[in-house]
Amino acid sequence: MAEQGNNSTSSSTLIRWVLGIIVSSLVLVSAGFIAKMDKQDTRLVVNEIAIAKLTENTTHLTKISESLILDQLDKVYKAGELNTKLSNLELKFNLLEDRYKTISERLLAINARMDSRTRDNPPQ
Repeated sequence: MAEQGNNSTSSSTLIRWVLGIIVSSLVLVSAGFIAKMDKQDTRLVVNEIAIAKLTENTTHLTKISESLILDQLDKVYKAGELNTKLSNLELKFNLLEDRYKTISERLLAINARMDSRTRDNPPQ
């Protein structure tokens, strides 16, 4: 009987050891799983921060691009206006030049007539 009591004690000790190993393994696996989840959560937070920063940079670049485009469009519009004004000035200058030529030709014709009259009728 003493042997039987000794067997039951050793088997209960063995069961405790096996249960201890199983529980320890479960605790280690759980701790590893929790650590992995925490690592993933940290990665997600880092990614969210990076996404927020990229979104902010994209918004900033969009505003700058819009500003530059509007400035360039304004410059193109003003250049077009200046070109139109310059064309109008060129047309007016050409008109004035044509009028000047016409007046000069008329004056030459008048001068020629006056010269021919003075030759035909010399002063006495």
